[in-house]
Amino acid sequence: MIEWVPIIGIVGLFATISLFIYASNQSRQARTAAHAALQTRMLDKFGSSEDFVAFLRTAEGQRFLESPERQTDRSTERILSTIRWGVTMTIFGAGLFIPMLFVDRGFLVPATMIVSLGIGLLLSGLVSRKLSKTWQAERAIATT
Repeated sequence: MIEWVPIIGIVGLFATISLFIYASNQSRQARTAAHAALQTRMLDKFGSSEDFVAFLRTAEGQRFLESPERQTDRSTERILSTIRWGVTMTIFGAGLFIPMLFVDRGFLVPATMIVSLGIGLLLSGLVSRKLSKTWQAERAIATT
């Protein structure tokens, strides 16, 4: 039974990473499909090509051509991603402490390192969120 613990841990780690990559790609594909559908509906609204060319010359027309990733502020998404990774690493590291209760102390160093990394990512995400809110407030004051 003891020899299966590292194998299950490694397979679980790769499965978790694969799940994150898959979910990220699915989310990106869904955003792109929604943006393409919106562009198609917008194109159907124009009566002539001259109207469409005139629209593309405006600032709104330029935004219409941009990809959805460029239109949104990605800072919130990156902060949430950092916090998610922090939670995942902390839980994974805490899970590595469990075999130490039954087997030996061989998992102490990797478990401590992974928990520390997870806590560091959590703190980084929280500080980034605080700074992001502060900077958004400063930008709002500067534009008024």
